[in-house]
Amino acid sequence: MRHGIFPVLFGGEITYAQRMKNLFGSSLIAHWPLSETSGSVAHDVSGNNLNGTYSGVSLAGTKSFLNLPAPTFDGNNGYVNLYSAQLASLFNTSEGTKSVWIKILDPAVWSDGAIRTISRIGVNATDANQIIMQKTATANQLVMNYRAGGTTKQRAINGQSSTDWINLILTWSVSADTVKAYINGSDGGVTVTGLGTWSGNIGSSCFCCGVGDTVNKANDWIGSMSDVLILNRAATPAEAAKIFFLNDDITPAAMLMFDSIELSSQYQIAYPILSERGITSTIYAATDYINTEGWMSADQLLELDAAGWPIADHTKTHAVLSTLSKADQITELSGGKSALDGFGLTRASSHVAYPQGSYNNDTIVAMQELGMLTGRKTGTSDFFTPKTVGLYEIPCNNVYSYTGVSTVTGWIDDAIIKKRIIAFFFHGLVASSPTTYQYKISDFETIADYLISTKIRTINILDYYGMVTK
Repeated sequence: MRHGIFPVLFGGEITYAQRMKNLFGSSLIAHWPLSETSGSVAHDVSGNNLNGTYSGVSLAGTKSFLNLPAPTFDGNNGYVNLYSAQLASLFNTSEGTKSVWIKILDPAVWSDGAIRTISRIGVNATDANQIIMQKTATANQLVMNYRAGGTTKQRAINGQSSTDWINLILTWSVSADTVKAYINGSDGGVTVTGLGTWSGNIGSSCFCCGVGDTVNKANDWIGSMSDVLILNRAATPAEAAKIFFLNDDITPAAMLMFDSIELSSQYQIAYPILSERGITSTIYAATDYINTEGWMSADQLLELDAAGWPIADHTKTHAVLSTLSKADQITELSGGKSALDGFGLTRASSHVAYPQGSYNNDTIVAMQELGMLTGRKTGTSDFFTPKTVGLYEIPCNNVYSYTGVSTVTGWIDDAIIKKRIIAFFFHGLVASSPTTYQYKISDFETIADYLISTKIRTINILDYYGMVTK
């Protein structure tokens, strides 16, 4: 779904896109996330509607640096044609920036002896006026260059072998007589001067990604790419670092949660185990269960809240929101919040976990209308930062009875390595023979000890919201 309200509210792609809009304003000419899963249109999300066209690529062949779909190119004439007459008229050959994220999936490609074109903007296929990003025939080398009037200014970047996502940025400014090339936010202290004078209009076959031009289709790319941006001015070094947003100081964190207010599990077992280790957890409460047999009382929830455990909204009756009308969803969401507020549990009553992780467009609209602050869904091995997910789409992994301790500790390890946040949640805790939504106490203790041993920061939903809004 890419139209209507969904692009604004759903997904890390739009969060990143909005950040680019906020950063560059009217200087942003185009932004193609390349996150489509079907069709032939590469949508521009800048607001200028400069859509491109896919040809011969595998859509959603891998995941982007935002953990969104990204296309793969197999070196067999696949490309994205970004050209349009409007784009050509807006493109500034004298002052500009191009940014793209790339990923080589097979490390052998780095030394295959072939030129692999990432992107090209030019007058024609062999012209003396072009802006190009390539993997060269030299092993482990990338080149970005600006050629105008036959004068080529380039930066060659050697020693490349990564199969992770890489951000490439090229800026050019005739007025400042500079070309700068950035890899992962760094220009390496290199500034190139002595620019030539551009001559000619952009060719209709020469504003593309994945091939040298869309007619001859030479020097085909092998790998993936994502989030192509074009500006009408040279980005500053600080802005280049912000495009490569992973250079932001993201402290890895683990967010542990419970989607239940079971007396025997959360209050009598999880609370003392985590408290002994200095860990707080968020508890999402379906409020109709409060003060009923087998579930926590309001006084017990207040005790947890006073100990730093946010008590948040899991709706009034634990209804599956996506099955309800918008009006009924509002009733469920507001009913849960009102009940929590009535008990004096106000700190986190505007934070929601969708029952069964299920939500839809009406849910998001209802959340906005009610002034809810965050919404939590469910996911699998989703790592994120506050800039890669929307406030109403926070991912969280469900820990089932069959989820091994090594799986959970692997999530924690990956969060540390990736400098991301990992969220996971439990339901019930039992000594032995857990059912699907229960987990063994001894395994839970092992995970709690592992959190402490890694020294990863442990946060709750209020900590997370503070990170987003600081």
